[in-house]
Amino acid sequence: MSLALRAAISLGLLYFALLGVNTAVLGARLADLRPAWLAVGIMLAFVQLALLAPRWRRIAQACGAELPLGRAFKLGLIAAFFNQVLPSTVGGDAMRIWRIE
Repeated sequence: MSLALRAAISLGLLYFALLGVNTAVLGARLADLRPAWLAVGIMLAFVQLALLAPRWRRIAQACGAELPLGRAFKLGLIAAFFNQVLPSTVGGDAMRIWRIE
């Protein structure tokens, strides 16, 4: 499948997903956003991933794969991205397993 076709499909799906979004309400909510609370939320997400990296490293070692702690954290970031983008939480773990190499 060509890149142009994939991009067109993605844009079409994004259009239909955002079709019912009230942009005035969205804009008002974004205007009320407090940057300090946003920073706290992002920081807590990174702390959570840092706490989960050693667990994932132990799981990989139990399966016979050597996984450095930094790589486990990176794979956690990748998994978190796919958990947010895909419609189920299985995608993040699948990507983590696939990328463990």
